[in-house]
Amino acid sequence: EPHGLDTHEVYPNGLSTSLPPHVQLQFLRSIKGLEHVEVTRWGYAVEYDFIDPTQLRPWLATKKAPSLYTAGQINGTTGYEEAAMQGFLAGVNATRSLREQPPIILGRHQAYAGVLIDDLVTQGTDEPYRMFTSRAEHRLLLREDNTHIRLREISDDIGLCDSAKMQSMRDFVALTTAVTRELQSTSIPPSQNINDILEACGEPPLKSKQSMVQILRRPRLHAIDLKPLWSSQLRQLVEGSPLGLAVLNHVEIEEKYAGYLNRAHKDIEREQALEDAILPETIFESQLPGMSNEVFEKLNKIRPHTLGQASRISGVTPAAIGLLSIAIQKEAKIASAETPHQSGAS
Repeated sequence: EPHGLDTHEVYPNGLSTSLPPHVQLQFLRSIKGLEHVEVTRWGYAVEYDFIDPTQLRPWLATKKAPSLYTAGQINGTTGYEEAAMQGFLAGVNATRSLREQPPIILGRHQAYAGVLIDDLVTQGTDEPYRMFTSRAEHRLLLREDNTHIRLREISDDIGLCDSAKMQSMRDFVALTTAVTRELQSTSIPPSQNINDILEACGEPPLKSKQSMVQILRRPRLHAIDLKPLWSSQLRQLVEGSPLGLAVLNHVEIEEKYAGYLNRAHKDIEREQALEDAILPETIFESQLPGMSNEVFEKLNKIRPHTLGQASRISGVTPAAIGLLSIAIQKEAKIASAETPHQSGAS
């Protein structure tokens, strides 16, 4: 990998190492074509200490000192985007704490940042953590084209966006709805025009009348390919707004992968019940009847914030989640019974 347009240096991508210099030179010269290579800068590694991230709350406050927030490599991650994102969220949540506002906790289905933090505080890490897309079970939803749809409400809540940008995001959502509705309501009968377009894209010809959305779901066809058949209304929607092409791309992705996306949304709905179940601290004070020592030790060490987080701890069984669920319900009943009822008389 050349280091620049006007340099003789080449970076041996994939061969970075912290071995002693004489060893680095030996193995580099063992590669065909590099028999006489010279090294201008030796590879190196940076070692650093870190805290156990399972001792953090999901909003990056430490459990033992709730006013202390940590972020970045000290939490066991690499020092790139992972660290920057944590610094941002830790700063936001520290500020919200001072203002007595609830913390921002991003869900695993909302952002890769949510996946990273949940992995750290739930599973911990033995080596510098990197945010690979493969770590996210809902990565079909974590796309660039829908970022503002996923996060615009949080952005508004913490004051990230000015009124013009917020309005632009609302316009995107409204335009998405209008374009989708127009594609669904426009039917295309078989004709030479549509079949020529399909043939050029490597798709079989249209044999019966279909909506434009149905046609758009063909894998090798793109929305822009159907431009000669757009209705005047669709043309006005797409071409009449600076957001038009971005919206069209977003709608195409949503429709092409609708089956998978619907399945993902149903999974999230089922999971949300666990994420909404907050575990009170008192639940970890004693071992629940029927819970194994191993499970209790793990729960007591990590002290998960929600039933959902508890379910993702390695070794915590479905039976243990059931016991925790029952315990939460009992706690809620006790709290309700202890709350004094207001009398109608003054």
